[in-house]
Amino acid sequence: MCLIENNSFVVVDVETTGSDPVSNRIFDIACIRVENEKIVDNFYSLVNPHQFIPPFISKLTGVSNKQVYSAPEPPQVFSKVHHFLNTKPSIFVAHNASFDFSFIKNAFNRLNLKIDVPVLCTLKLARKLLPKDLKKNVGFLANYFYHDIENRHRAYDDCLATVTILNELIKIAKSDFDIFTIHDLLAFQNKPVRATKARSQNADAILKKIEHIPSEAGFFNIFDKEGNIIFSSETNFLQSRLFSFFGYDEHYSKKIARIIKNSYDISWKINSEGENLFQQNTLFDYLTEKIKL
Repeated sequence: MCLIENNSFVVVDVETTGSDPVSNRIFDIACIRVENEKIVDNFYSLVNPHQFIPPFISKLTGVSNKQVYSAPEPPQVFSKVHHFLNTKPSIFVAHNASFDFSFIKNAFNRLNLKIDVPVLCTLKLARKLLPKDLKKNVGFLANYFYHDIENRHRAYDDCLATVTILNELIKIAKSDFDIFTIHDLLAFQNKPVRATKARSQNADAILKKIEHIPSEAGFFNIFDKEGNIIFSSETNFLQSRLFSFFGYDEHYSKKIARIIKNSYDISWKINSEGENLFQQNTLFDYLTEKIKL
């Protein structure tokens, strides 16, 4: 039994000249290694695709044909990506992973490089772990989890946002679905999950309380009518996490549906400024060290 936190995740994002992994090419790629919720390594680079980047893609990404003309050649870049993925046993992670993985696999095939790693899709996880009516693209989920994307549709910035999304989704999988092993997490992404209807008997009063809670890191308790704690959890985003419980009548987790049905009140505690500052500085210190090829 391999616990989730004992695994090494390589989060990947690519920008491409089109949607066909066989005929189109990658021109921007980022890989970030995450272990126990922490970034431990990264690799990112532009790639000369030897193809014309269509104007709408160039406008979307901000990457011009002139920029990639002098970028590193595919063998140079993808041999490093291959080494990065195979440095240690890893889980390949991407948002809409089938797209990114197919482009990586074809890039490797053209260089006679093999890839055989488990694939985890944060889009699939989001569809099963988050409320149904929430949008599930990287931009929306980054905003939902209060992650500012500096350059949307650039590989590194979208990849960094996906790291945040991955970490938060894993926390929800553990808390709401009791998923603690990598085997169960990989299997869960492909399992059908039905929504269960549930509403707190004191929902209106609880929602009014939540409206005044800031979305900061903290801890919350859910109580039943007798004042017993029936659920406790930590989160980096108190308000959005509690809204995901009480702002919706349908829940994918039967466990959470039972809790919400029996809930009557909540309490919360925001982390100290020192704890929050430490979390922010840890990410800032890492980002200031990243070096572009």
